[in-house]
Amino acid sequence: YQLRCLAILSPSRENVIRYIEEQNKILLLSENFAKEWQYLLLDLPEFGDGFANPLAASGIEVRKKLEEANKKSVLDLLGDKYFLLLFANGGDPYSEQAGKIARQFASVTDWEIRTVSMNGLPLQDFPDFEKDKGLSQKYGVKNAPTFLIVNPETKEGFHVGVGALSASDLIDNIYKQAKRHLLEEEK
Repeated sequence: YQLRCLAILSPSRENVIRYIEEQNKILLLSENFAKEWQYLLLDLPEFGDGFANPLAASGIEVRKKLEEANKKSVLDLLGDKYFLLLFANGGDPYSEQAGKIARQFASVTDWEIRTVSMNGLPLQDFPDFEKDKGLSQKYGVKNAPTFLIVNPETKEGFHVGVGALSASDLIDNIYKQAKRHLLEEEK
């Protein structure tokens, strides 16, 4: 660090050469460390994460298929316990798009969708809605569109997206919240 500072503050030929020589020593140490790391993982594979994070295309494909199957399983399980709640403003282009995404999500997952209008106007895709009577405040929703998953028995809700996100992003976010809060383990 001191050699680098000296080379920057006083960039003489000698100072830059000394810095480069020292940097090359560090790079060689780093290269040796990386080689030893590789050898260690070959000898003791349990220290690596080759199963969780494969590097080869075939392994990555297997991981993706397993993850998608796991997502489907978790969403099927949660669909029996939760519904998707969309806070929206009727007539707002982003909320209207979010309504379309909610419909698409429902067609893929068979989840129940409920909408709360924060401005009292319906969405084109959801003419039946509930007017916001403090529900947005209860769940800390300040902007529309906002998506939550809600357990109708406990009234517990989890934020899973804002704005006009895609159905696959919505699925990913629900899966992340399920893992984060251990929702698939609820009785």
